[in-house]
Parts: sequence; C-alpha cells; structure tokens
Amino acid sequence: MNIGECRQGDHAMMTLMVLGDECTRRCRFCAVKTVQAAAPPDPDEPEHVGRAVGELHLDYVVITDFGASNT
Repeated sequence: MNIGECRQGDHAMMTLMVLGDECTRRCRFCAVKTVQAAAPPDPDEPEHVGRAVGELHLDYVVITDFGASNT
C-alpha cells in the first residue's frame, strides 16, 4: 500500500509511533529527537492508542516504535 492509498483508499489506515518522541540512539538517518536519557513510557498509552483508533474508524493501523535504548 502506498501513501496515496493510505489517505484516499477504500480502507482508512494510519501509522502510530508509540513510546514517546525521544530516542538515545543518534541514528544519522532518523528525524526522532535525540536525548541522553529517554522519558519513561506513558502508562496510559495503550488506552490512548485504542481510543484514538476507535474514534478515527480506521480499517488498518501500523503501530511502531523507534527502538529507544537507555544504554
């Protein structure tokens, strides 16, 4: 599925990044904010994601994270 199909196709689709917006890896190709120590995960995030998916009436959801590391 390409980006055009995601936005205009018969099946609504969205990609969600979970576990915050900070990473400690410093990958050169990535646009995620880099920090020394990432904030702890939001314990309510699974509920927030589930509610958002339900309210948006999506057919497909890709849930991803950027592999944050505290080392």
